Amino acid sequence: MILDKKIYQKIKKTYDLMNKEGRLPSAGQYKTFDDLRFFRFHLIKILLNPPQENNKDTYIRRYDDIADELGINRHELMTVLEEMNGHPHRYWRIGTNRGQYGEGESLWDHLRNGNYIAIGWTELGNLSDITPDEAGKEKIRERLDDAGYDSTHHNVNPPFKIATEIQVGDLVLASRSLKVLGLGRVVGNYYYKNDDSCPWPHRIPVKWLSFDEWTLPRGGPLQPALYEIKNVTNMIEIERRICDTPPPEPPNKIISRIQSILERKGQAILYGPPGTGKTYWAEKSACELAAQSNFGCGFDQLCAHQKSLITGDGESFGYLRTSCFHPAYGYEDFIEGYRPEQADSQMIFSLRDGVFKRLCKDASENPQTSFYLIIDEINRGDIPRIFGELMTIIEKDKRGKSMNLPTSGEQFKVPINVFIIGTMNTADRSISLLDAALRRRFGFIELMPDPSVLGGATIEGIHLGRWLEALNQKICENLARDARNLQIGHSYLIKEDGKPITDFSEFARALHEDIIPLLEEYCYEDYSTLEKILGSDIVDVDGQKIRHELFKPYARDDLIQIIWRVLINNGTEE
Repeated sequence: MILDKKIYQKIKKTYDLMNKEGRLPSAGQYKTFDDLRFFRFHLIKILLNPPQENNKDTYIRRYDDIADELGINRHELMTVLEEMNGHPHRYWRIGTNRGQYGEGESLWDHLRNGNYIAIGWTELGNLSDITPDEAGKEKIRERLDDAGYDSTHHNVNPPFKIATEIQVGDLVLASRSLKVLGLGRVVGNYYYKNDDSCPWPHRIPVKWLSFDEWTLPRGGPLQPALYEIKNVTNMIEIERRICDTPPPEPPNKIISRIQSILERKGQAILYGPPGTGKTYWAEKSACELAAQSNFGCGFDQLCAHQKSLITGDGESFGYLRTSCFHPAYGYEDFIEGYRPEQADSQMIFSLRDGVFKRLCKDASENPQTSFYLIIDEINRGDIPRIFGELMTIIEKDKRGKSMNLPTSGEQFKVPINVFIIGTMNTADRSISLLDAALRRRFGFIELMPDPSVLGGATIEGIHLGRWLEALNQKICENLARDARNLQIGHSYLIKEDGKPITDFSEFARALHEDIIPLLEEYCYEDYSTLEKILGSDIVDVDGQKIRHELFKPYARDDLIQIIWRVLINNGTEE
């Protein structure tokens, strides 16, 4: 067998999909690779050594053999490989330790946690103006001479390559000597950042694919710190490591929907009745998406330090920030405004940045990092007043454009790497009542009660999912036309660990302390309607009250029978 089993299955799966979608070439559309680089690249990607005879006919014979093994023709194989692998990319090795021979301090933590590769050469300044030609190299030499170095004794290739040659899609190995510490893919272009976070200012953003430690099968030079890997054995081993990396877990449907909207619009709102998990999913999605975009893996796979970079550590802010709107919340809290503070025993007013302005500043300084803001209860605030001119520049096509802030006079912009997730309780306010400008700029995801989340959980013979479904049916039948937004969410019957409650006393407390007070608010002293929902055993219409004595321990058996009747009256009992 020519092909590795995993590669064989991957090619067959891609072929079947393309064939089903009608994307395979017909006899009159056959194509081939005209450049030998393409022939060589795709063989390495499928873990095969290129032939020693470097000519087109030899390569074609090799591809014919592979196609025969797969039971397809060579032209179909080439089309499938191009679909799988894209265009040729390059392979790079970069050191992670300071010092001429890499014997100094390790900066691997900075590179891993910051999702970039980097080199020193601080004296060169920003290299964004370096051109990919000999003139660009000469400019680097001139800067070295101006900084007091002898350019004839310095290898200018590392700064030249990081500024002009490493491209999006290239694979990089972060290494200490010959030991590989991390394998990543380039996801952005060169940028310069000279700050205290890392002493190496010349950087390229990467998505780390693996942190497994291993050694290159064929050694290479330890100097310079950055060089291109051209040994075929090493390149095939890199591809094998990617192939053997476990695939990510299937994405959660809600998180996938949120991600889709954020990619399309930049901001999303989760809305629905109380207890449907809006805040839970906003926080979980933001953590998961921040982990995936900034570290290339799920949030649960991160180490404690990486998690603190996302959520904050109590002393510094993380990539994820949270705010909660309320009637007193204003533009001054969100963007900027004057706030009182004491100075020299006197009260003065000073201009302060709000939570969103601070987030945008941090995002602008870290363009390779994704930042997330959760706005809980977004509809409880005066949104047009809070957002102000932000209502214009949060639009996806206006991201990065500056606007003059009226209070400070500063130029303010919303970077492309900022994402907003809001939550909205529709029992308080329907989305139809939201500002039209806000509705146009946000994508909306409705979260409704989902009894299936409770699975087959039963307590004292009461099936929780069917009981909740029956209760919500009664709510929809007896409340006003907006009853759909007044249903009871499944999270009232879920414990902190995310599992359904299993003890009857917990169920009784949730009913007595959470669900009944909410229904009382919906009905607002209309006890006859409340009786239709909960039944006459729980609601005393004549006395205009709830029979609280039923929730005492001694009335346990009676309460079980009464709760059962909700199911019986709806014809949903087993």
